[in-house]
Amino acid sequence: MILNTIKKQSIILPVTGMHCVNCAANIEKNVGKLTGITNINVNFPAEQINLTFSPEEIELSDIVKRIEELGFRIPCEKEIFPITGMSCANCASGVERTFNKKFRV
Repeated sequence: MILNTIKKQSIILPVTGMHCVNCAANIEKNVGKLTGITNINVNFPAEQINLTFSPEEIELSDIVKRIEELGFRIPCEKEIFPITGMSCANCASGVERTFNKKFRV
């Protein structure tokens, strides 16, 4: 017996730039074709994309990139906060590497 070990991840993304239900349909059609997307529902009035995907087959950054290629935006929130205790450029480089791996979108 072979078990399917592919894990699914669900996420709701905000989206801007949609002007009508045809825009929502365009996103659903084009993003839904990507390998690893198992379910997508674009809610035009709420300006949200509800999708389920397999992170083993596709990365979230690839999904966002495809949405942006279609002419829409996924707004990202940015935070600025101090990091203390670094004494050299290698410390800063290590922090950057860790954040880039952990929070890659």
